[in-house]
Amino acid sequence: MYCTEIASRRIDCPYGSVRSQRFRSARREASSRFPDNRGFTGAIELLSHGATFTEGATAIGGLLLALAMVALGAVAVVRRRDWRIVIAFAGILTLPVLRGYAYLKLYGLMPVVVALVAAGSPPAIVFGAGAIVGTFNASYLARDVARDRKLARDIAPLYESADTSACWLTTAWGPPIFGWPGWTCSMSQVLTDAHTDQVAAMIDENNAAMMNSFRKCFCDSTAVYTDDVTELSKESVVALANYYRFAGFDLTKLLWNPQRGTTAFDRDGIVTYMYARPSQSEICDALKSATTNTSR
Repeated sequence: MYCTEIASRRIDCPYGSVRSQRFRSARREASSRFPDNRGFTGAIELLSHGATFTEGATAIGGLLLALAMVALGAVAVVRRRDWRIVIAFAGILTLPVLRGYAYLKLYGLMPVVVALVAAGSPPAIVFGAGAIVGTFNASYLARDVARDRKLARDIAPLYESADTSACWLTTAWGPPIFGWPGWTCSMSQVLTDAHTDQVAAMIDENNAAMMNSFRKCFCDSTAVYTDDVTELSKESVVALANYYRFAGFDLTKLLWNPQRGTTAFDRDGIVTYMYARPSQSEICDALKSATTNTSR
Protein backbone atom coordinates (compact mmCIF):
# COMPACT_ATOMS: atom_id res chain seq x y z
CA MET A 1 0.00 0.00 0.00
CA TYR A 2 2.99 2.27 0.07
CA CYS A 3 3.14 3.67 -3.42
CA THR A 4 3.93 7.35 -4.18
CA GLU A 5 3.26 9.75 -6.96
CA ILE A 6 5.47 12.52 -8.28
CA ALA A 7 3.15 15.10 -9.74
CA SER A 8 3.76 18.63 -10.88
CA ARG A 9 0.93 21.02 -10.11
CA ARG A 10 2.09 23.80 -12.38
CA ILE A 11 3.26 23.04 -15.89
CA ASP A 12 5.11 26.33 -16.18
CA CYS A 13 7.18 25.71 -13.06
CA PRO A 14 10.60 24.20 -13.91
CA TYR A 15 10.86 22.32 -10.65
CA GLY A 16 7.49 20.72 -10.03
CA SER A 17 6.35 19.93 -6.54
CA VAL A 18 7.15 16.57 -5.18
CA ARG A 19 4.43 15.27 -2.95
CA SER A 20 4.03 11.93 -1.34
CA GLN A 21 0.62 10.43 -1.89
CA ARG A 22 1.40 6.70 -1.79
CA PHE A 23 -0.42 5.90 -5.00
CA ARG A 24 0.47 5.54 -8.65
CA SER A 25 3.99 6.63 -9.14
CA ALA A 26 4.98 9.27 -6.05
CA ARG A 27 3.50 13.19 -3.76
CA ARG A 28 5.54 15.43 -1.59
CA GLU A 29 7.00 14.30 1.69
CA ALA A 30 5.38 17.11 3.61
CA SER A 31 7.29 19.95 1.98
CA SER A 32 10.39 18.45 0.39
CA ARG A 33 11.37 18.92 -3.22
CA PHE A 34 13.94 16.93 -5.12
CA PRO A 35 14.74 19.06 -8.18
CA ASP A 36 18.02 17.15 -8.63
CA ASN A 37 15.98 13.97 -9.26
CA ARG A 38 13.93 15.30 -12.14
CA GLY A 39 15.66 12.99 -14.63
CA PHE A 40 17.07 13.71 -18.07
CA THR A 41 13.74 14.90 -19.45
CA GLY A 42 13.34 17.54 -16.75
CA ALA A 43 16.98 18.61 -17.05
CA ILE A 44 16.67 19.02 -20.81
CA GLU A 45 13.54 21.09 -20.27
CA LEU A 46 15.54 23.40 -18.02
CA LEU A 47 18.11 23.80 -20.80
CA SER A 48 15.42 25.22 -23.08
CA HIS A 49 14.94 28.24 -20.82
CA GLY A 50 17.61 30.88 -20.48
CA ALA A 51 16.88 31.51 -16.82
CA THR A 52 17.40 27.83 -15.92
CA PHE A 53 20.03 26.83 -18.50
CA THR A 54 22.87 26.67 -15.98
CA GLU A 55 20.83 24.57 -13.60
CA GLY A 56 19.83 22.23 -16.40
CA ALA A 57 23.43 21.80 -17.47
CA THR A 58 24.44 21.11 -13.88
CA ALA A 59 21.66 18.55 -13.50
CA ILE A 60 22.71 16.71 -16.66
CA GLY A 61 26.33 16.81 -15.50
CA GLY A 62 25.31 15.27 -12.18
CA LEU A 63 23.29 12.54 -13.87
CA LEU A 64 26.13 11.67 -16.25
CA LEU A 65 28.54 11.60 -13.32
CA ALA A 66 26.24 9.23 -11.41
CA LEU A 67 25.97 6.91 -14.40
CA ALA A 68 29.73 6.96 -14.86
CA MET A 69 30.28 6.08 -11.20
CA VAL A 70 27.82 3.20 -11.41
CA ALA A 71 29.52 1.91 -14.56
CA LEU A 72 33.00 2.14 -13.01
CA GLY A 73 31.73 0.44 -9.86
CA ALA A 74 30.22 -2.35 -11.92
CA VAL A 75 33.51 -2.87 -13.75
CA ALA A 76 35.40 -2.98 -10.44
CA VAL A 77 32.98 -5.52 -8.97
CA VAL A 78 33.20 -7.78 -12.03
CA ARG A 79 36.99 -7.66 -11.96
CA ARG A 80 37.00 -8.58 -8.27
CA ARG A 81 34.35 -11.24 -8.89
CA ASP A 82 32.50 -10.07 -5.80
CA TRP A 83 29.11 -11.39 -6.80
CA ARG A 84 27.61 -10.63 -3.39
CA ILE A 85 27.68 -6.95 -4.25
CA VAL A 86 26.02 -7.65 -7.59
CA ILE A 87 23.24 -9.53 -5.82
CA ALA A 88 22.85 -6.71 -3.27
CA PHE A 89 22.70 -4.08 -6.00
CA ALA A 90 20.17 -6.09 -8.00
CA GLY A 91 18.10 -6.66 -4.88
CA ILE A 92 17.85 -2.95 -4.12
CA LEU A 93 16.73 -2.25 -7.68
CA THR A 94 14.21 -5.08 -7.84
CA LEU A 95 11.28 -3.40 -6.06
CA PRO A 96 11.39 -0.10 -8.00
CA VAL A 97 11.76 -1.96 -11.30
CA LEU A 98 8.93 -4.39 -10.59
CA ARG A 99 6.59 -1.82 -9.07
CA GLY A 100 7.40 0.88 -11.61
CA TYR A 101 7.76 3.87 -9.33
CA ALA A 102 10.63 5.96 -8.01
CA TYR A 103 10.09 6.26 -4.26
CA LEU A 104 13.46 7.60 -3.09
CA LYS A 105 13.37 5.82 0.28
CA LEU A 106 13.65 2.52 -1.54
CA TYR A 107 17.27 3.43 -2.20
CA GLY A 108 18.14 4.06 1.45
CA LEU A 109 20.50 1.05 1.54
CA MET A 110 22.33 2.01 -1.65
CA PRO A 111 25.14 3.83 0.27
CA VAL A 112 26.00 0.50 1.93
CA VAL A 113 26.57 -1.11 -1.46
CA VAL A 114 28.56 1.91 -2.64
CA ALA A 115 30.72 1.74 0.50
CA LEU A 116 31.46 -1.94 -0.11
CA VAL A 117 32.55 -1.17 -3.66
CA ALA A 118 34.62 1.81 -2.51
CA ALA A 119 36.36 -0.30 0.14
CA GLY A 120 38.20 -2.18 -2.58
CA SER A 121 38.93 0.80 -4.83
CA PRO A 122 42.01 3.10 -4.88
CA PRO A 123 41.74 5.84 -2.23
CA ALA A 124 42.42 8.60 -4.76
CA ILE A 125 39.43 7.58 -6.85
CA VAL A 126 37.19 7.21 -3.81
CA PHE A 127 38.07 10.59 -2.31
CA GLY A 128 37.92 12.29 -5.70
CA ALA A 129 34.48 10.92 -6.46
CA GLY A 130 33.34 11.77 -2.94
CA ALA A 131 34.50 15.36 -3.32
CA ILE A 132 32.65 15.77 -6.62
CA VAL A 133 29.45 14.22 -5.27
CA GLY A 134 29.74 16.33 -2.10
CA THR A 135 30.06 19.47 -4.19
CA PHE A 136 26.91 18.63 -6.16
CA ASN A 137 24.96 17.84 -2.98
CA ALA A 138 26.17 20.96 -1.18
CA SER A 139 25.13 23.16 -4.11
CA TYR A 140 21.66 21.60 -4.18
CA LEU A 141 21.31 21.98 -0.41
CA ALA A 142 22.42 25.62 -0.45
CA ARG A 143 19.98 26.41 -3.25
CA ASP A 144 17.07 24.69 -1.52
CA VAL A 145 17.80 26.35 1.83
CA ALA A 146 17.86 29.78 0.19
CA ARG A 147 14.66 29.07 -1.71
CA ASP A 148 12.83 27.70 1.33
CA ARG A 149 13.85 30.68 3.45
CA LYS A 150 12.53 33.05 0.81
CA LEU A 151 9.25 31.13 0.59
CA ALA A 152 8.97 31.15 4.39
CA ARG A 153 9.36 34.94 4.40
CA ASP A 154 6.85 35.34 1.58
CA ILE A 155 4.18 33.15 3.18
CA ALA A 156 4.73 34.54 6.69
CA PRO A 157 1.89 37.13 6.39
CA LEU A 158 -0.56 34.37 5.43
CA TYR A 159 0.54 32.15 8.31
CA GLU A 160 0.34 35.09 10.72
CA SER A 161 -3.22 35.84 9.61
CA ALA A 162 -4.27 32.26 10.37
CA ASP A 163 -4.75 31.23 13.98
CA THR A 164 -4.28 27.87 15.68
CA SER A 165 -7.88 26.92 14.84
CA ALA A 166 -7.34 27.21 11.07
CA CYS A 167 -7.25 23.99 9.05
CA TRP A 168 -4.98 22.96 6.20
CA LEU A 169 -6.70 20.40 3.97
CA THR A 170 -4.35 18.29 1.89
CA THR A 171 -3.93 14.92 0.23
CA ALA A 172 -0.32 14.96 1.38
CA TRP A 173 1.23 15.03 4.86
CA GLY A 174 1.16 18.76 5.55
CA PRO A 175 1.46 22.29 4.15
CA PRO A 176 4.11 22.83 1.46
CA ILE A 177 6.05 25.28 3.64
CA PHE A 178 6.96 24.83 7.29
CA GLY A 179 5.58 27.09 9.99
CA TRP A 180 1.84 26.48 9.66
CA PRO A 181 0.26 27.56 13.00
CA GLY A 182 -3.00 25.65 12.67
CA TRP A 183 -3.75 21.97 12.39
CA THR A 184 -3.76 19.71 9.35
CA CYS A 185 -6.41 17.48 7.81
CA SER A 186 -4.13 15.08 5.96
CA MET A 187 -5.77 12.45 3.80
CA SER A 188 -2.53 10.50 3.42
CA GLN A 189 -1.95 10.42 7.15
CA VAL A 190 -5.48 9.36 8.08
CA LEU A 191 -6.06 6.85 5.28
CA THR A 192 -2.71 5.10 5.79
CA ASP A 193 -3.10 4.76 9.54
CA ALA A 194 -3.45 1.25 10.92
CA HIS A 195 -4.38 -0.03 14.38
CA THR A 196 -5.21 -3.55 13.26
CA ASP A 197 -3.88 -6.19 10.90
CA GLN A 198 -7.39 -6.87 9.60
CA VAL A 199 -7.83 -5.04 6.29
CA ALA A 200 -11.62 -4.73 6.47
CA ALA A 201 -11.50 -3.35 10.01
CA MET A 202 -8.74 -0.95 9.06
CA ILE A 203 -10.76 0.40 6.13
CA ASP A 204 -13.81 0.89 8.38
CA GLU A 205 -11.74 2.70 11.03
CA ASN A 206 -10.00 4.92 8.50
CA ASN A 207 -13.26 5.81 6.74
CA ALA A 208 -14.74 6.94 10.05
CA ALA A 209 -11.55 8.78 11.05
CA MET A 210 -11.40 10.55 7.70
CA MET A 211 -14.98 11.72 8.00
CA ASN A 212 -14.34 13.02 11.51
CA SER A 213 -11.26 14.85 10.29
CA PHE A 214 -13.19 16.43 7.39
CA ARG A 215 -15.98 17.53 9.75
CA LYS A 216 -13.53 19.03 12.21
CA CYS A 217 -11.77 20.87 9.39
CA PHE A 218 -14.85 22.44 7.83
CA CYS A 219 -17.11 22.73 10.89
CA ASP A 220 -14.77 23.60 13.76
CA SER A 221 -12.06 25.66 12.03
CA THR A 222 -11.95 29.42 11.72
CA ALA A 223 -10.71 29.06 8.12
CA VAL A 224 -9.83 26.28 5.66
CA TYR A 225 -6.83 26.40 3.34
CA THR A 226 -5.62 23.90 0.76
CA ASP A 227 -2.94 23.59 -1.86
CA ASP A 228 -4.06 20.44 -3.66
CA VAL A 229 -7.71 19.58 -2.95
CA THR A 230 -9.02 21.50 -5.96
CA GLU A 231 -11.00 20.97 -9.13
CA LEU A 232 -7.72 20.85 -11.06
CA SER A 233 -6.47 17.97 -8.90
CA LYS A 234 -9.77 16.08 -8.92
CA GLU A 235 -8.29 13.01 -10.58
CA SER A 236 -5.51 12.56 -8.03
CA VAL A 237 -7.83 13.22 -5.07
CA VAL A 238 -10.31 10.62 -6.25
CA ALA A 239 -7.52 8.17 -7.08
CA LEU A 240 -6.11 8.46 -3.55
CA ALA A 241 -9.53 7.88 -2.00
CA ASN A 242 -10.22 4.90 -4.24
CA TYR A 243 -6.82 3.38 -3.56
CA TYR A 244 -7.51 3.34 0.18
CA ARG A 245 -11.19 2.45 -0.34
CA PHE A 246 -12.57 5.62 1.18
CA ALA A 247 -16.32 5.71 0.56
CA GLY A 248 -17.56 7.93 3.36
CA PHE A 249 -18.26 11.01 1.24
CA ASP A 250 -18.27 12.24 -2.33
CA LEU A 251 -14.93 14.05 -2.34
CA THR A 252 -15.82 16.10 -5.41
CA LYS A 253 -18.01 18.12 -3.06
CA LEU A 254 -14.91 19.20 -1.11
CA LEU A 255 -12.87 20.43 -4.04
CA TRP A 256 -11.91 24.10 -4.06
CA ASN A 257 -12.70 26.14 -7.14
CA PRO A 258 -12.72 29.91 -7.85
CA GLN A 259 -16.41 30.10 -6.94
CA ARG A 260 -15.65 28.69 -3.48
CA GLY A 261 -12.94 31.09 -2.40
CA THR A 262 -9.78 32.95 -3.27
CA THR A 263 -6.12 32.36 -4.01
CA ALA A 264 -4.31 33.24 -0.79
CA PHE A 265 -0.71 32.67 -1.91
CA ASP A 266 1.13 32.10 -5.19
CA ARG A 267 4.94 32.00 -5.24
CA ASP A 268 7.44 29.83 -7.08
CA GLY A 269 4.99 27.04 -7.86
CA ILE A 270 3.45 27.00 -4.37
CA VAL A 271 -0.21 27.97 -4.58
CA THR A 272 -2.54 28.14 -1.59
CA TYR A 273 -6.31 28.55 -1.73
CA MET A 274 -8.73 29.68 0.96
CA TYR A 275 -12.38 28.62 1.18
CA ALA A 276 -14.90 31.44 1.54
CA ARG A 277 -16.87 31.23 4.77
CA PRO A 278 -20.22 30.44 3.04
CA SER A 279 -18.57 27.62 1.09
CA GLN A 280 -16.97 26.28 4.24
CA SER A 281 -20.35 26.25 5.99
CA GLU A 282 -22.03 24.61 2.99
CA ILE A 283 -19.49 21.79 2.95
CA CYS A 284 -19.80 21.45 6.73
CA ASP A 285 -23.56 20.92 6.43
CA ALA A 286 -23.03 18.29 3.72
CA LEU A 287 -20.50 16.45 5.87
CA LYS A 288 -22.79 16.51 8.90
CA SER A 289 -25.65 15.00 6.93
CA ALA A 290 -23.46 12.26 5.44
CA THR A 291 -23.18 8.83 6.99
CA THR A 292 -19.93 6.91 6.89
CA ASN A 293 -20.25 4.21 4.24
CA THR A 294 -17.40 1.71 3.87
CA SER A 295 -18.94 -0.59 1.30
CA ARG A 296 -17.23 -0.75 -2.11
